[in-house]
Amino acid sequence: MPREEFIGHNIGKDEANKKLNLAAEMYGFADPAFRDTKEDPSEEYTSELFGDGWEQIPAPSTGKRRRALFAGYHRGMEILVIVFTTKTRKTASGRSYYGDVQPWIKYLDVDLEMWEELKGYHSTGEWLKFSGVENKFYYPTRASDIDKITQEYLEGLKLPN
Repeated sequence: MPREEFIGHNIGKDEANKKLNLAAEMYGFADPAFRDTKEDPSEEYTSELFGDGWEQIPAPSTGKRRRALFAGYHRGMEILVIVFTTKTRKTASGRSYYGDVQPWIKYLDVDLEMWEELKGYHSTGEWLKFSGVENKFYYPTRASDIDKITQEYLEGLKLPN
């Protein structure tokens, strides 16, 4: 049997290029120069409170007594951070704050659709209950921790040398 009759030897240039692109999509190119860079969906956002890559809003609230002050979301990491008020106590003249540190709570695995829901919701507390976010992973955090995880995220986007 002549060599030209074997499968793969008698395909045209377009078909060969198609197979090369399909294989590259499946397995990647060996040369890093041909690899696509990872896209950062949070690149265009910045926040005074949370930093670069974070979208910030005043936390939705009803009533006179706000429990949540600000909400921040990082689209790339899918992390929501809510800054709550310090502790308060009822006094004769109204409410007084006696805590000196505002609790920051970090919620993991919050997708973009949930963030958009929160932005349009009337109450942060109610949204936390009904969205199911409180049933997932959440932890106390600080501004320095937010800076650290953002930096680690950006480092992960860089291609290896």
